[in-house]
Amino acid sequence: MAAHIIERPSGKHGSFYEIRYRRNGYDIAVSNKELKTAKAMFIEATQNLPPPESLAKNKFSFGSIADEWLKYKHGKVAEDTWKGYESQIRRFIPQKFKDKAIKSIRTSDIDELMNALDTPRKYEDMRTIFNSIFKYAKASGIVTYNPVEMIPFKRAERENRDRLTDGQVKTFITNLQTPIFDKIRNFAYVMYFFGLRPCEIDEEAHFENGFLICRNRKRKNGKKAYKKIPIPRQAQNLFDFNSPLKSPLSYDRTLDIMKKALPDGIIPYQLRHTFASVCDEKVKREVVELWMGDSPERLVGKTYVHYSDEFMRKEMDKVNFVVA
Repeated sequence: MAAHIIERPSGKHGSFYEIRYRRNGYDIAVSNKELKTAKAMFIEATQNLPPPESLAKNKFSFGSIADEWLKYKHGKVAEDTWKGYESQIRRFIPQKFKDKAIKSIRTSDIDELMNALDTPRKYEDMRTIFNSIFKYAKASGIVTYNPVEMIPFKRAERENRDRLTDGQVKTFITNLQTPIFDKIRNFAYVMYFFGLRPCEIDEEAHFENGFLICRNRKRKNGKKAYKKIPIPRQAQNLFDFNSPLKSPLSYDRTLDIMKKALPDGIIPYQLRHTFASVCDEKVKREVVELWMGDSPERLVGKTYVHYSDEFMRKEMDKVNFVVA
């Protein structure tokens, strides 16, 4: 092993010696103020090491770096986003690819895998994941270049969803009264009357002094922000205020049951479109944007203007939500 010896300053007049070796899968580092002692410590640290080929294969395979990247991202993105990353890596990257040494992966290897994906959205999502993993590996000194840079980014077209018509809303509200929707009724009402994202209807979502308060899950880098939305007058007699807003069922199961209450061809997320559209007809745009929680950084109200609770209630009273 050809180790690097680095003399580093310590205090006003002192120094210490760091000896390190980072190669072939090894990452050995020792330090001491005496060079002779540091050398002895380094030699001791090199005893009984596993063969370099086995260590490099395990530590620097694509799969191991992907796991390391997932660990790094946890807590820095919304939980549902993180779960999406984990699920896509598990489902769409073959084990044979994960077992490859990350240094040996070329642009053509990734391009071949990407071209096998069957939808534009999967292509977009997987390119983002590959690019992030290799950027992480490059920043960590594991690779010297990012093979994803040559692969073009193709943004998949988003399907615009319409708001529900008054008739569709009435059908939805009427269907929710039947017993099979008991467990998810509050959850469904929250999506319609408050326009929340499904991931925002969690343990933190609750009613307080005539408002619904929930975590804004659109924020990045782990920043916490909350939304405070007045309870619409049309919703007062529909909610079971003694039951939690979060569904006791899994996220996927809850949305599947909601689809049964909605007219054919309508998905639960269109309730968010409906809320935004209904409110925008009567309420100031910046207030609607605050309720939606899409762009908190650019809104004047985020920093300079603080609307009173009474003003917010008056704004919500202008809105006419359709009920059965």
